[in-house]
Amino acid sequence: MSFVMDNVVQLLTMDERFWLSPGMTWERVRDRGPNGDVLKPVPRDFIWVLVLAGFFILGRKFFERFIAYPLGRHFCVKNKVHRRPADNDVLEEAFSKGRRPSETVVLGLAKSVDWTERAVQRWFRQRRLAGMPS
Repeated sequence: MSFVMDNVVQLLTMDERFWLSPGMTWERVRDRGPNGDVLKPVPRDFIWVLVLAGFFILGRKFFERFIAYPLGRHFCVKNKVHRRPADNDVLEEAFSKGRRPSETVVLGLAKSVDWTERAVQRWFRQRRLAGMPS
């Protein structure tokens, strides 16, 4: 079993047939300096990562502001903010026991808080939505 795992690790890490196209070797891929030595990465090489990240962030902001929002307005997509339901200690206690109460529990809660069954169901739905991240 260990032999198989060693072969899989070798294949996924260094095998030229897996990572490189035919005819390429790791030696040809390595960066070489002017006198033939292997070049090591230096911190300034990573500046391009920051530059590319900045371009992606700016590109996303551009897309959201000038493409996505106007298209959303054109197709009448609304930015809906979920309201927090009215404070009710009895329903909060029931919500802490279960986020989706059964119909019999809803009926009992409606009688205890003197609300309609539909109002209790709406309260639970709004409370679930208020707890979700936007």
